[in-house]
Amino acid sequence: MNERWNWVTPEVLEQIIPAFGKLIEVYGAVSVRSSCSAEDLTEASFAGQYETVLNVQTKDELLHALQVCWGSVSDGRVRAYAREKQVDLCDCAMSVVIQGMVQADQAGVAFSRHPVTTADTVFVNASYGLGEAVVSGIVTPDAFEYVKATGELVKELGDKEVQVVRAASGVQEQAVPLVHQMMYCLTDAEVLELCELVVHLEGEYDAAIDVEFAFAQGRLYLLQVRPITTTQERTVYGEVPIQ
Repeated sequence: MNERWNWVTPEVLEQIIPAFGKLIEVYGAVSVRSSCSAEDLTEASFAGQYETVLNVQTKDELLHALQVCWGSVSDGRVRAYAREKQVDLCDCAMSVVIQGMVQADQAGVAFSRHPVTTADTVFVNASYGLGEAVVSGIVTPDAFEYVKATGELVKELGDKEVQVVRAASGVQEQAVPLVHQMMYCLTDAEVLELCELVVHLEGEYDAAIDVEFAFAQGRLYLLQVRPITTTQERTVYGEVPIQ
């Protein structure tokens, strides 16, 4: 084993390397995500504060991604936010989730309640390519709002000028053709399939949630689930990668 891996215990390596190889065989690449015990707290959400590394394809890239994710628990922006929210990072434990990476055609986030008004609707932001374009705010995504009581679907077209796609190493931004910018990136049927799943998960967790999702070749993938921490009623549970 490369000496660069010496900081990882043999017991961890014995589990990581074979599992990583199997994921690569199926997906060709993985996403490496931070999952900290101080991520979705009652009075603070660290969502977006910790690191995620996309399109990891080799063992050396995996090593780098693990170091980045584990190390992000002590990142400067995390420490500043923790001080503001009076969270003691000494009590925090950082796990790392390694997921098969879906080559998403469309992706985004969905909330089981409107994240601003807290209205009892499913609110969806979606765009072309990987969800990083939506999560990082580099595009104005399409917006969909599904009214649970009536089944009404309200839509607003976003600009979607660029998309984030896999590159030879890591990811890159790519222009979206104008004809696709002028279209909704998801069909009504795809939005309704997603909304029905979000409503189901909200019932399972008995809490308002937000999810990260992707569509690849018309198939829906649920990438992550977490509680909405902007509403008054909150339930604490960890990241749930079920891709």
